[in-house]
Amino acid sequence: MTRWATGAEQITAMLAAGELEQVAPSPQNAARLLAEADRHLRSAALLAADDPAGAYDMVYAAARKAMAAALATQGLRATSKGGHVAVQEAVTGQLGTRGEVVRPFGRLRRTRNDADYPRLDSPELTADDVHEDLPKARQIVAAMAALLPYLAPWRRALSPAALHTATCTIRRIMEVEGGRWPDSIADVVRFDGWIRLRSA
Repeated sequence: MTRWATGAEQITAMLAAGELEQVAPSPQNAARLLAEADRHLRSAALLAADDPAGAYDMVYAAARKAMAAALATQGLRATSKGGHVAVQEAVTGQLGTRGEVVRPFGRLRRTRNDADYPRLDSPELTADDVHEDLPKARQIVAAMAALLPYLAPWRRALSPAALHTATCTIRRIMEVEGGRWPDSIADVVRFDGWIRLRSA
């Protein structure tokens, strides 16, 4: 499966800015995060009446973990610098015109922050707040679960200059060693991180 093309430039920029980092792709971690998200949704519905603030925390965590699951499948993770905003931006950017499904996450995050760090004039969360936003979180979790099978580990694209350098270096190596020049350079250079080739 090839790299997800939509939002590639944004992901590359976020990696360069230190808002995202590359880790080992982990479908197992993604599955765990989705399972936790599902449990959070069910717990939030049960706790809404008795503990609205706690329930809303679970609503928010469910949406966040579902999006983090998508990134885990790709081998991407938000750094402390990028925080939860980076999770949303990375997923939204890759969804392109279909990113509307995760846009409510911004409101969930602001509401949760206002509740966790209230001002004197901040209203307390109620069960109605939980029930109003619970469907939005459910949609995000469902969308991420549906998206996972189409995601592949992230592969950093090479600049034209880096690709040219790699091509010339490999060509010299193959000529010196008497080997056959590969039919496609793409298979040689399509992997994470910097290309390291021994010189001829």
